[in-house]
Amino acid sequence: METLVCVPANTYSIAALATLFNRAFAGYAVPMRQTAVSLRTLIATNDIRLESSLVIRSANGASAGLSLLALRGERAWIAGMGIAPVWRGHGHGAALLRAQLRRAWEAGARHVRLEVLAENTPARRLYARTGFHDIRRLIVYSGPVTFPPATRRAIGEAPPCVPLSVAEALQHYLPCHQTSAPWQCEPASLARMAETLSALAVSDTQGGVRAYLLTLKSPIGASVLDCGACAAHLQEREHDTLQLLWHVTRAAPHALVRAINVPPGDALDRALATLRCPVVASQWEMALDLTAPPAG
Repeated sequence: METLVCVPANTYSIAALATLFNRAFAGYAVPMRQTAVSLRTLIATNDIRLESSLVIRSANGASAGLSLLALRGERAWIAGMGIAPVWRGHGHGAALLRAQLRRAWEAGARHVRLEVLAENTPARRLYARTGFHDIRRLIVYSGPVTFPPATRRAIGEAPPCVPLSVAEALQHYLPCHQTSAPWQCEPASLARMAETLSALAVSDTQGGVRAYLLTLKSPIGASVLDCGACAAHLQEREHDTLQLLWHVTRAAPHALVRAINVPPGDALDRALATLRCPVVASQWEMALDLTAPPAG
């Protein structure tokens, strides 16, 4: 087996990294592609540090894979790790992961998370052998939605939704979330996307925000980036979420709704299930506490 070496990702151009990313995720169960523009946005939005991220390559300089590491204080997130098909099955993924965890430790990270497709058994085994443990499932929805007549009647009796700024919506982030969000849906990421998002709210009787929805501006449908609801009971939070989704889809009844990494059982998950939005993928969120520098 040829020995590969890991080098910092910031020694490569963004265009080269985008090409390598696409090669590393070739044949992936869920298609993942990056352009130089989209990768640059991903990096800026999610605090990915290229100086702490890695490319693994052969002695003659042929790139075999990469790992992207994001950092927020002592927390780290592996935003993507893959090995190109020709290099798979020879232990290079394990070597890259060990090296990436050492870089994370050196950068001050003590808690690392990642997501992996539920059906990606080899990757899940690798992460488990390295010490990662399952936290929760995360669901990816994408497709058309159908509002049952009873749901439409209940929504019709509710006060109308009102627009608000993304900044105003994020002021209500904490009280409107009962569980922690995945990395790319945390306030730090959402705030950096503000110019590309639209915000909508359900008001309470005092004119405050009872629930809100952040969607990515798109001509083909609603891509839900965040949904928060603060009613005391889950059934009420689900109703408020359904009302928001009705508002953003009623002008285009055949438009698609997409929501990535939705925690099972929360209001958005229940609402999308009620609307029969197709589940296209399921991931495991996994975590590792770094208590010492990982061994080489």
